[in-house]
Amino acid sequence: ARVLCLGRVLVPRRRRELSRDPRFGNPRERASILQQTGFALLQVGEYGQAMPYLLEAEALSRQVQAPNHHFYALRFQAYCWFRLDRWDELLKVNKKLAALDQRYPNFVDRIGSATCFNVALGASVYALRGNFEQADALREEARATMIAHSGPADGWERNNHY
Repeated sequence: ARVLCLGRVLVPRRRRELSRDPRFGNPRERASILQQTGFALLQVGEYGQAMPYLLEAEALSRQVQAPNHHFYALRFQAYCWFRLDRWDELLKVNKKLAALDQRYPNFVDRIGSATCFNVALGASVYALRGNFEQADALREEARATMIAHSGPADGWERNNHY
């Protein structure tokens, strides 16, 4: 199993190395590669190692105005911060995500139910801190988003658990 985990990380890291070549001229693809490298590390539980890639992906995505890559870099950062028990950082990331909809009108509508994951993470943080009123409000927001984009809960697939 460890070999499979290493393989999951090796390919994205190699792609990242290749994208650093000065002849590589596609900054949007580079942002995607950075985000994918961070995600690969997140998938194998290397949350701290994932963060530099995700932070660089965030900065580059913002610079080249690539909202989808920007969104996923932030989404994966929030998950890493949650797993690292860095809850204040997670809440800051959620504010950045909310700002994306201001910067790119209707962005949240285009991204769909993917946004509810971060809302649910925020709800978890508030619940863990004992702020159940805020946790309930965010939980209901996440649920409403899922219903709006995926229909009633009885039809959700296994991965629609927010």
